[in-house]
Amino acid sequence: MRSFPLCRRALFRLHNAPHLFREPAHSLSGRYQNASEVLREGLRLVERREQLEAAKLKALQQAAHTGWADVAAGRYTDVPDTRLEDFVGQLGEQAASRVLAAN
Repeated sequence: MRSFPLCRRALFRLHNAPHLFREPAHSLSGRYQNASEVLREGLRLVERREQLEAAKLKALQQAAHTGWADVAAGRYTDVPDTRLEDFVGQLGEQAASRVLAAN
């Protein structure tokens, strides 16, 4: 997980010096008690998004590695451009039937 030392430092300063950052009472929706809580929630959302992006990137890299290994081993189907759309459609139908069979 990636850390945000500068953001956390700023959050700490805001928390310990509330006179530097005061929000008007009417600006709070009731979900957060103060600006510090809003900043913490923002940091959590950024960290969660970065974790998801890292997981997606890792899965994509693994899939690419597997795909290139299959190509190197000769495990692929050469499809002419004119049949590519049909071929991909058939793959989708096969995947859907596997999901239905598993449930």
